[in-house]
Amino acid sequence: LYVGSTFTHHGDYRQDVPAISSRNLHDLQFAEWSFSKQSLLRIDVKYRDRFLVNYVYGFNSSSHIYFVTIQKRSHLPGDDEKGYITRLARVCVTDANYDTYTEVTLECSKGDKKYNIIKDAYFVPSSDSLGQKYRSNGNDSFLIGSFSSSRGSSNIPQNESAICVFSLSNIEKIFSENIHNCFNGSMHHRNMEYVSGPIHEGKCPKHGSSGNIHNFCEVGLKISGKFPIQSEPYQVLSQSVTSVFFKELIGNNEGVLIAGTASGRLLVILTSVTSSAKLLTNYQLSERNEVTKVYLVDND
Repeated sequence: LYVGSTFTHHGDYRQDVPAISSRNLHDLQFAEWSFSKQSLLRIDVKYRDRFLVNYVYGFNSSSHIYFVTIQKRSHLPGDDEKGYITRLARVCVTDANYDTYTEVTLECSKGDKKYNIIKDAYFVPSSDSLGQKYRSNGNDSFLIGSFSSSRGSSNIPQNESAICVFSLSNIEKIFSENIHNCFNGSMHHRNMEYVSGPIHEGKCPKHGSSGNIHNFCEVGLKISGKFPIQSEPYQVLSQSVTSVFFKELIGNNEGVLIAGTASGRLLVILTSVTSSAKLLTNYQLSERNEVTKVYLVDND
């Protein structure tokens, strides 16, 4: 079980709870706990109080565990005016010590309009219709997110929302490009000062010292990549979307996007390869509560 936990001052043992950890399902203790291997990651104690990482969503591929987060653009005190960004963090499933922890910015934008605060996300293991629409391969997976622009430099989202779609193949490609830049000499620092225990004093390996690397899960990385994973909005909505879910409609190149809003509404949107999105349902679920999570259980 992989657990992401935002730091608070509540509780006597809160200082002992790591930012991310792997837990044994039998007793929920750390999966690895020895002198050489500890299956956890901590935000450095110098920044922990102010550099709060909000863990929004998690998913896994065959080789990596991913966390979708909201965090400050800068970990340094006095840089609050730089505002907040959405990031995608990952670690190799074979890495018991979190040496392969890597972060890249997840960017949903069109022109100068940036939707920097993610509200919810959903991982689609396979979708032919999304694969055709985004010209991806037939076996690709997708991450769908609802984003909003922040109010000024705060992490408070505006009401307007954008739905952005990211293919897993492109996510993996951008992660690899960022990691390559650390190993080929293009990037000199790992930019991971806010994570405890950066290896090699936070510096990238000397160019050529590592030889040919065929599998990045076999080497220690811990880097914050410079190059973002980018996508333009699939649809922009005037409402604040707080929950998203996607279901493929088999055989007709269409899918159903289900969105819950801050005003308690349920939106059902038909997505198609050949035409623009169509709103099928706009239903008031609640007058007082936002929709925090949507799941479609019955295939009918």
